[in-house]
Amino acid sequence: MILPIGIRSLPVRSKKNNFRKGFTLIELALVAVLMLVIVGIAAPSIKRTLSGFVTNNAALDISKLISYAQERAIIERRYYKVRFDPAAGQYRLSASDESGDKLVYRDVPGKFGKVFSLPQGLSIKRSEDEITLYPDGTCDEFSFTVADRYGSAYLVRIKGFGTSFDMREVGIEK
Repeated sequence: MILPIGIRSLPVRSKKNNFRKGFTLIELALVAVLMLVIVGIAAPSIKRTLSGFVTNNAALDISKLISYAQERAIIERRYYKVRFDPAAGQYRLSASDESGDKLVYRDVPGKFGKVFSLPQGLSIKRSEDEITLYPDGTCDEFSFTVADRYGSAYLVRIKGFGTSFDMREVGIEK
């Protein structure tokens, strides 16, 4: 049979293949429930892992600030201090001011002089309330631990000269 241009013949279905291909509503619902169960099981583990990354990053940030202060103390021949307020979860950098015979510490101007805060859910435990960095490149031995509420913690020890930091992961008792 010859058809005019633009008219096509429609496919004819045989009685053998008269069913639709696809998924039923029950199959889709079962897959959705299965995915929700898997996500529910995996979510706490993912949350703990991300919290561990945040804890590690916070410990590194504090270490970098101490290292920066140590370098500035050598270059400027001044005393620097990093002061901690564990109750507020904050720390800040201050430098000595040469006013008179007594050393007076003032906050450093610029972005390094601001008050730094730990991310929510983290706490800091330290051996002292502050670390002093001397103009000759030395500092007092100092250690601090940054911990989260899931038991992930990082212990950082500063050994006294140069940028000698020892950082390792430690577990804490909940």
